Amino acid sequence: MLTVVEGGGDAFDVHLDADPDTPVSAVAEALAGAGGVHRPPEGLGLYAGDRLLPADMRLRDAPLHHAAIVGLGRPAGTASAEPDGLVEVRAVGGTGAGAVHRLDMGEYRIGLAHDGTAQLLRAVPDRPFAVLTVGPQGRCRIAPDASAPGGGTLQLDREDLAEATAWSAGAQLLVGDCLLELALPQKPDAAVQPSEDGTGRDYNRPPRLRPAENATRFTLPSPPCLLYT
Repeated sequence: MLTVVEGGGDAFDVHLDADPDTPVSAVAEALAGAGGVHRPPEGLGLYAGDRLLPADMRLRDAPLHHAAIVGLGRPAGTASAEPDGLVEVRAVGGTGAGAVHRLDMGEYRIGLAHDGTAQLLRAVPDRPFAVLTVGPQGRCRIAPDASAPGGGTLQLDREDLAEATAWSAGAQLLVGDCLLELALPQKPDAAVQPSEDGTGRDYNRPPRLRPAENATRFTLPSPPCLLYT
């Protein structure tokens, strides 16, 4: 499965099933036909990210693995690298849940956009609520924003935030209807390597061993003796 970006900037997904000896020029023609892209007489260049692939390169040698982003007649751009930052603020509830903001040292304004999603900006947000200061080693302090409008909810771990206080990892900040959680970044540690056919990436997952069943033995008392008189 590839994501193809054509000359106008539109993108579409396509499942590529081809012989490993197919030249890149033929792959470009097939992708153009699948997406209804105009094909000039000189043909379309195929890009892997920002790299133009030679037309005679064989598919087995091309970096067209599963989930790759390719460009037809234009560079497709490269995938964004892992962002830098000492801490990250995760939107774990409310509008815009799932967003992650990686922050470096400095002062940030926390607020809400007009659609209710959380904003963490160097500038003043649409509806300011709090000021976050990120210090060395990721030490954070959170304080109410003096320019915040009245009536908004601002709580740290379900307690109203009235003054500057430390914001520790794992603690949750309620800004309006958005719930934010502070966390320390973790580097990706998955054991991933290119597959043998070059079309994907193999993930080495340690085997999940089933725990041994507990053998339970019961000892019953001997039956009582019967005495006859």
